[in-house]
Amino acid sequence: MTALFRALGLLALLAFAGCVGTPQPDPPNLAPERLRVMGGERGGSFLLIGDRGAAIATPPAEVLVANLDVPSTVVRIAPVADDGSFSLDLTTAAVDELRIWVRGADGERSAPVDVLADAISIAPAVRALTCLRVEPRDLVVLGSGVGSEARDTITLLNDCTEDVTIESVVLRAPIAGVAIEPAPTRVAAGASATIELRFTPDESVPAGPVEDVLLVTVAGATERDRRAVIVAAEVR
Repeated sequence: MTALFRALGLLALLAFAGCVGTPQPDPPNLAPERLRVMGGERGGSFLLIGDRGAAIATPPAEVLVANLDVPSTVVRIAPVADDGSFSLDLTTAAVDELRIWVRGADGERSAPVDVLADAISIAPAVRALTCLRVEPRDLVVLGSGVGSEARDTITLLNDCTEDVTIESVVLRAPIAGVAIEPAPTRVAAGASATIELRFTPDESVPAGPVEDVLLVTVAGATERDRRAVIVAAEVR
């Protein structure tokens, strides 16, 4: 009986060790409460700083930042340190809206964080039309081989009590091979509308992932708003 108990105890210990000895990787995450800015005067250069634990993803991970208020500027990229910290030099002419997200070495991405930032302050961005939803909310991934085509859609769901006008649907900066099909101009109250993206790379499109942000500007009866969805395209 003693031998049996010892054997069972050993099996339990091995099972426990198997559970704790191989921790599961954390999903990509960006902690907005760990973000801050360090700079000088408003309308100048500054550091966007993520303190320890701000960015979590499969290493080597990167932080990407897109200025939503300055079209055609490049997406800035900074490496994430082993402790989840990072820093990135940025410049704004005013209080600009920045979209920030983390990308891991496995291609997985965190949910993005939208902030209003300049050289002296950082605060969460606020959406006026909270009754307008976007699916997928954060990311569309388009992958295709040279000479072939991939398509995907973004859906606007209008839970408002009024119709919403779609004023524009544009990529913040062009992505080679990605085109936007003609979009509807209105989403009726209680209805939905679809925006279709098409990715047709040719030999001029370099291999590897490229991503930017699709901006959808909308207006209700009294308020204007903007929705942003990351678009990632990769030649396979």
